Amino acid sequence: MNDEGWESQKKILASKLFLPGRVTATTTTMNELFDANATILHLVPNTLPGLIESKPIYEILLESIDDDSMRKQLLDIDRSLTELTFDKDKAVVLTMLLGPKFTNALDIVMNLEITGDLSNLTITPVAKRDVPHLLSKVGLSKDSLQLLNRERGLATHTDMTNWYCDCAEYQECYSNDMDITTIAGDSLVHQLLSELKSRVLSPVPVCSHILAVLIIKYNSHMFEIDLCRV
Repeated sequence: MNDEGWESQKKILASKLFLPGRVTATTTTMNELFDANATILHLVPNTLPGLIESKPIYEILLESIDDDSMRKQLLDIDRSLTELTFDKDKAVVLTMLLGPKFTNALDIVMNLEITGDLSNLTITPVAKRDVPHLLSKVGLSKDSLQLLNRERGLATHTDMTNWYCDCAEYQECYSNDMDITTIAGDSLVHQLLSELKSRVLSPVPVCSHILAVLIIKYNSHMFEIDLCRV
């Protein structure tokens, strides 16, 4: 599908998201949905809340393991042990809208270490949350030490007060045909962009790291992070 066809499909999806009965902000108009920045300014703020969920590790493993003998061992797992997961319906919508940027952001959120404050965030990939990792958390695997000592990924620095990231994905968003745009709205995204000291360019540049921070901010009650600073 060419770029024009993909943009047309995104508009159709956007209009369906705001049909009566959908759980979305009622202040978003159809004109706003067809704006070049509709995804980041309107659809993302409306869809991110409630994306991150807490689910029993037993249920996560049951969905991930096909081996019958291992599934029998799961019966002894403490059902009160939980792990972060995500709402699959919201994830499908955001993947259609943002593609790999969203899936990479979700991976960062599930495997992150974020330090610093809004003006100087350091995002460092750590051990991935895979089946062996979850098994080790419930005492069914001896691989925990190996998993915990995995080499960390390279750190990325993100400055949300300037809507900036030093990753290549963010830098590649800029082009010579970008326009200056105005920001009007009351969502967190609008607030961050409206407080920039510089003018906001359109299309608004977005990378996986910025999306990861937004996921955490919109689901702050699910994370043990000082979100007064992050």
